Amino acid sequence: MKTIYSILLIFFISIIPVFSQGYQFLKEEDKGIQTNKNAVDQVYIEKEDGTKLRYTYSYDEKGKTPSSVCETLQNDVWVKSNMVNYTYDVMGNLLQKKGMTLKDGLLTNNYQTTSTYNKNSKLVTSKDEQWIDNKWLTTARSYYSYDAINQILAYIVETWENGAIKSGTAITYAYNSNGDKITEITSKWQFNSWSMTSVRNYTYDTEGRVLTLLDDEWYSGQKVSTRRETNTYDTKGNNLTFLQEDFVNGVWFKKETKIMTYNDRGKMLSYLKENWSPSGEIWDGELRTSEFDQAGNWTMYKIEVLEQGDWITTYNFFATFDQNNNMLILVREEWVNGKVSISNRQTKTYNSFNKSLTQLDESTQNNQWVNVKLFNMTYDHNGNLLTNLTQKWQESDWGFVSNFTYTYDKSDNILSRLYETRDSLNLQKLTRLKYLYNEDGNLIKKTYEEKGEGDWYPKDRTLRYTDWRNNYLDFSGHTIEITYVPKNAVEDEMNYSALALNSSPNPSSGPLNISYELTEPVNVTLSINNIMGIEMIKLISDQIQLPGTYNTNCEVSSFVPGTYFIIIQSGNSTQVKKFLVD
Repeated sequence: MKTIYSILLIFFISIIPVFSQGYQFLKEEDKGIQTNKNAVDQVYIEKEDGTKLRYTYSYDEKGKTPSSVCETLQNDVWVKSNMVNYTYDVMGNLLQKKGMTLKDGLLTNNYQTTSTYNKNSKLVTSKDEQWIDNKWLTTARSYYSYDAINQILAYIVETWENGAIKSGTAITYAYNSNGDKITEITSKWQFNSWSMTSVRNYTYDTEGRVLTLLDDEWYSGQKVSTRRETNTYDTKGNNLTFLQEDFVNGVWFKKETKIMTYNDRGKMLSYLKENWSPSGEIWDGELRTSEFDQAGNWTMYKIEVLEQGDWITTYNFFATFDQNNNMLILVREEWVNGKVSISNRQTKTYNSFNKSLTQLDESTQNNQWVNVKLFNMTYDHNGNLLTNLTQKWQESDWGFVSNFTYTYDKSDNILSRLYETRDSLNLQKLTRLKYLYNEDGNLIKKTYEEKGEGDWYPKDRTLRYTDWRNNYLDFSGHTIEITYVPKNAVEDEMNYSALALNSSPNPSSGPLNISYELTEPVNVTLSINNIMGIEMIKLISDQIQLPGTYNTNCEVSSFVPGTYFIIIQSGNSTQVKKFLVD
């Protein structure tokens, strides 16, 4: 099935900076986006109150996890507090997940999820249950059906309470011969029965781009509204026009229009959005225009809004770049009543490896530029960030705000991160994270500490660990210690991926195709970050997606050449794919 995401404003979203936040870096937990190579055997956690926990994981011959056990240390004896057991079919599909907790000294049932699949390993049914009053009570159910080529035809998702359906959604689909979705019918569980709520019909051009969408909304068996969307495209696939209309009393009324223009490189030059009244008048609008240099970097970006028939400037952005396409100067102007009200400027410098060395933030006062903040970064010979100093201008000199200091081993694994800041009384506050690795480069210990009056002491916080399957595991405590299953003890350990994330071409200078496969319905977030951890574009934001293969295109021609990361989060699983923009 071909899934198309219409992203009209990728360029505009990616260039608007957040001046007040200054330079952004990867969170400590995500720094380097490193994955440990071996399967985890046990994780030990220590807390400030003296509590000690231990998680133990087991694996079958295919690398699946039959069980995970959590224990607490009581009187020098490890006592089970909860356990999760997993069963799989011969294809590796999860059939049952069963959780148990300690109650009155015994492990008792807590929850379970059971699933079934078709011969193509597509999810067919799923049921969630809770153990209440010594019996299993259903809390959720779902059903799925597919056609001969595994396109989903229908699914039903229900939530249950007290033995009956509380709410639910049912959707059916139909496709054309190219696999494009042409019909989508949605029903909701309302007043103890299923009621149709919407019918959507799509048409496409020969390239699979959506031409029209007809959306009928229903309530209590009656059609209550009809909406139509129409798109046009140029020969390069750029969206030129968008028209949204409402059908009222037998007549189509224009509600919203969009007009886009592009240069010969496919970069958006203008975006005009207008909202229309039922009487056929434009009552609201927005115009965004941009200019580019010969290298394709944007140099001007302007936002105007329509007020009482006149286009009024609200924001102006200006930028300059060096020969390596690094941004040197960025100016932001906020306009009020036809003149500049607030101006901000960022000035940046780089080293020979195009890594940021300094960033000076300024604003205007009495028509003069005045200092606001200064960021200074240093690196080692491998390009690892060593220090990140933030200072704030205070009357006539730079005052300290914060500083990060990093150390690394010979394999570029982070060994420590020291963070220094000052509170409202200008008292120093120091925190640090320490890391230890084994000879295979796997993290075996992580500790968080704060400095008191002369001494370092452990402090609880969320400590993140990235396992061998790119899953994030968060533990609460001041120290975690990890042991691993020996090499080759688990088969297929680095090839397993429930997401199967891929991208092409790589390197890319234009449209980037991103594909991934889901084996169960989950919330999906898909984004692209640069090498400093700054999110360039969020393609999907916490969207429920069904099992299947997905494809989406992202235009990266406006990105500065360099290294970027595609990051997809699916439930508790996260996968990262590196690509280059040339």
